[in-house]
Amino acid sequence: MVTDGKPKAAFVISKVVKRTRLTGEINDALKEFAIPVFQAFTTQLQAYPTAAAQGQTPADIEPEGDAAKEIRSIVHELQGFINS
Repeated sequence: MVTDGKPKAAFVISKVVKRTRLTGEINDALKEFAIPVFQAFTTQLQAYPTAAAQGQTPADIEPEGDAAKEIRSIVHELQGFINS
């Protein structure tokens, strides 16, 4: 999306390892940029490479699994971001 001649952008952090110092450091580092950081993110789950290897999405292989929930959270946040 382009607004006032500039692309509208945000960071989505992927492959987060929960409850690690690195995750906090990444968030802190990204705050230095004038680009928002989504609260939704993906974590390191086996569902992602498994789905990719099968030519599917995490929602295809496990609709109520954690990976599918993460993707739905990103989509929801992205829709709000686009419409803001």
